[in-house]
Amino acid sequence: MTVILTLLTLFGLVASFHTTIYSYGRALFSLSRAGYIPRWISITSKAHTPAIAIILGAFVGLACTATIQFAGKTIGATLLNMTVFGAVISYIMVMISYIKLKLTHSELPRPYQSPLGIGGAVVGTILSIIALFACFCNPEYRPGVWGILLFFGFMILYFLLYSRKKLVAKAPEEENMLLARALRELEGHS
Repeated sequence: MTVILTLLTLFGLVASFHTTIYSYGRALFSLSRAGYIPRWISITSKAHTPAIAIILGAFVGLACTATIQFAGKTIGATLLNMTVFGAVISYIMVMISYIKLKLTHSELPRPYQSPLGIGGAVVGTILSIIALFACFCNPEYRPGVWGILLFFGFMILYFLLYSRKKLVAKAPEEENMLLARALRELEGHS
């Protein structure tokens, strides 16, 4: 039974890291292209891949791993806890955004309707906040979580003091959304 639990834990760990690896390049690229982080990160290669964003993310991950290793901590568990901490913060933000949009813009068309509605989002937010505080329960993982918290704080300051004045008014993602909306309106009038 212990072997099965160990294998399941290992598979979960690998799946979590792969999800992070697959998403960080696109997240860095999109944030850079919209002006939230330095624009040079969104430069693409000749093959039109966000190579700088992917390499930068890999470098940061490697630096975190090396720092944890030299500190004498358990690498896999500490990195997983750091990933969970960041993911739980994003879950909280998504659910709060969902609640705000449902309350302030209930008339917007939504292709997917949550079967649990606002109540489910409130319960999810509460559970995510509990999980957020649970990340601090194991003293061995606290330095990694505090590091992520400091990084978030630094990036919020960077946004408030610098990048909010440098945002791209019409990033390609926004432009595509506006174009799709205009096409739907044209199709509706034909």
